[in-house]
Amino acid sequence: MLPCTISFFLTLLAWSSCTQEVMQDVAGGEAFLFPQCHSDNADWRFGSTALLNNQDLLTFLAPAFDPKRPVKNHGWITR
Repeated sequence: MLPCTISFFLTLLAWSSCTQEVMQDVAGGEAFLFPQCHSDNADWRFGSTALLNNQDLLTFLAPAFDPKRPVKNHGWITR
């Protein structure tokens, strides 16, 4: 339990450390820059909104958030 908690907080710290990282967009293949913190005005800016505006990615993710989607029972989840 403790290693998972430490790992979670280290991940959270890495996300909030105002560093700029590049992730390859899953659907469009375009580079997406995570928010970069500018210390001069403490403003969050996005290098690209390709990931946010990509209709292909939204279409790909939409079934995962469908509330009417049936829940699979893997044997250990009971209702």
